[in-house]
Amino acid sequence: GYVRPRTGRLYSLAFGLNGFYTDQYQLPVGEAGRESWYLTSFAEGDHYTEPEGANWVPAGQAHTLLAEFLPAKKYANNHPEWYATYDGKKDTSQLCLTTVMNDSTAYGLILAHCKELCEKSDPNAYMQIISMSNNDGAAYCQCSKCVAERKAHGDRSGSNVSIELVELLNKVSKDIHQNGAYPNVYVDTLAYTRTLDPPGDLVCDDHVIIRWAPIMRCYAHYLDAPESEDYRAPEYLKKLKGWLKVCKHVWIWDYNTDYRTTIGPFANVDVMQHDIKLYYSLGVEGIYLQSNVHFLDYNTEFNDIRNYILGRI
Repeated sequence: GYVRPRTGRLYSLAFGLNGFYTDQYQLPVGEAGRESWYLTSFAEGDHYTEPEGANWVPAGQAHTLLAEFLPAKKYANNHPEWYATYDGKKDTSQLCLTTVMNDSTAYGLILAHCKELCEKSDPNAYMQIISMSNNDGAAYCQCSKCVAERKAHGDRSGSNVSIELVELLNKVSKDIHQNGAYPNVYVDTLAYTRTLDPPGDLVCDDHVIIRWAPIMRCYAHYLDAPESEDYRAPEYLKKLKGWLKVCKHVWIWDYNTDYRTTIGPFANVDVMQHDIKLYYSLGVEGIYLQSNVHFLDYNTEFNDIRNYILGRI
């Protein structure tokens, strides 16, 4: 969903979930769509600052692990081991998830922050969400501990970051839900770039949500197109089905525009219509269609009517 700046027009989805990158705080208090399911320690409507997190997304909704939990500017000098090793060098744009999951100090900070967010949650809301997702960018931890952990769970290449990410989410989820606490609080993450693949032999906890975001797929072809039409489609469909086998709550983050030329026609409404129905038939629970206006503050390529039509599907 998207709120057009300064107009208050809102395209809402099921249960009032209005997607991400929304300017919902422009709406009056109490108006449907203003509330956010995402929990954050930042002030209402705040954004993260680069490079800790994406500055174009409202705090708490995506790319949260550094900005919300272990910001490098606060901890990297004293705890460089908490951050990724990439191409043989320390890279503070991502975490070393295997280390922080097993380091009592680092994990203690993560869990304490999650519990603080749980205390802020609304017990009467349909759902409240703590987002724990990696930053954008190509870097990922290549240290020996992370590689060994991935291989131990069935990843021969040792490059599937989904494995330690799901392990971290499962651990957090079990800890915050002890004795039935906070039953409507969920922990979510992005299955995106290095975490697009399902997590080896792991199964997600019942309170974990996976947002599958296949940013590199072809949006001119159906996701279930035959290999003769799109050689990548069968591989992507296999990845999605893999997640659906190991996670009860799979959502889709799809890309509903051509970012190279956002003002030009992008004739993919038929593809999106087909894929939305496909997602539903496979058991996907929710969908967000990222549109061009998150980059440009003007309406292009009939964006409002496009969002309306796809919302009706």
